[in-house]
Amino acid sequence: MTNVMTNTVTNTLTKSQQTTASDAALEQAALWFIQQEQTDSSSQHNAQQQQEFNVWLQQAEHKLAWQKILTVSQTFDAFKQTGQARQSEHTGQVDIASSTLSHLHQPSQSFSRRSMLKGFAVAAVVGFTWQFSADIRQYVYSRQAQYQTAVGETRQQKLSDGSHLWLNTDSALNELFNPHKRELALYQGEVYINTAADSQRPFFVSATLASKPITYTALGTEFSIEQNNDDSQLHVFKGRVAVDYNQQRVILSAGEQVTITEYGFSVITAAETDSLAWQQRELRAKNISLADFCRQLERYHTGIITLSEQAAQLRVVGIFPIFDLEASLQMIAQSLPVTVHQHLLWWTRIH
Repeated sequence: MTNVMTNTVTNTLTKSQQTTASDAALEQAALWFIQQEQTDSSSQHNAQQQQEFNVWLQQAEHKLAWQKILTVSQTFDAFKQTGQARQSEHTGQVDIASSTLSHLHQPSQSFSRRSMLKGFAVAAVVGFTWQFSADIRQYVYSRQAQYQTAVGETRQQKLSDGSHLWLNTDSALNELFNPHKRELALYQGEVYINTAADSQRPFFVSATLASKPITYTALGTEFSIEQNNDDSQLHVFKGRVAVDYNQQRVILSAGEQVTITEYGFSVITAAETDSLAWQQRELRAKNISLADFCRQLERYHTGIITLSEQAAQLRVVGIFPIFDLEASLQMIAQSLPVTVHQHLLWWTRIH
């Protein structure tokens, strides 16, 4: 339960709160983690180190960074316990995070460190749970959803009405069809939908953004929705889609896209032609910052990538194998003036 709640708190903060930790804070948290791995818990030096850690942890950003490190570490612990890569029944592809374990150094484990991590995880939950109960419920729903994908997995599914959907990495939704309407409840992640014709039953996708409902009404269409913690993005490829949020409505036509945040709708723009490149297992970068590139890459892999300030500003152009982290990072190292270093199973630093 601790693992679930820690992950929940880390991933469900709304935009009105500080939702992300900087790369610098994440690097500090990862270094604290390594020190806890390597330190003798009975030594006097460790007592002083523990006191310094407690002081460091008081800052809100540091607490978020530590929660992120806990979540990632716990995920890799789960991989090690299974002892084998998990095969996706839908794509036939081995989970990249599991398959790369044999290539990386595996840190030693410490029972005292684990006890400490668990204690801090529980403390973090006590401090945050009351404030984000609605988002926690949303997370729990996603873990019980009818259609799910793990990190690094995609899934295609034909629905009972003949509609076709394609789930991207780390996504979850339920099919809620009845004689009067067709509804999909999207809890997290990204989905591409090609709706089947049914004049008697309208087609909806429902989601939650900043604890408020958001509804997409398909008007004979192909479209995709990416549901994040802080925003929701809609791309329309065929037909039209109406979006209702916070007592506002916009209607998009084929070739258009819009981003919705808790503050409302962005300007409607031309849809990005490469927004579905993930279906070809590609990440197509068109002069984007290395920071944005790594954030996209992280969606498909369990772990964190931190960057120096100079590296984060470099520009990336090219087509990368999004499900192959090692190959993508090798391409970055060959094409940009950076050094890529793997500190832990789940921590890569670029500088």
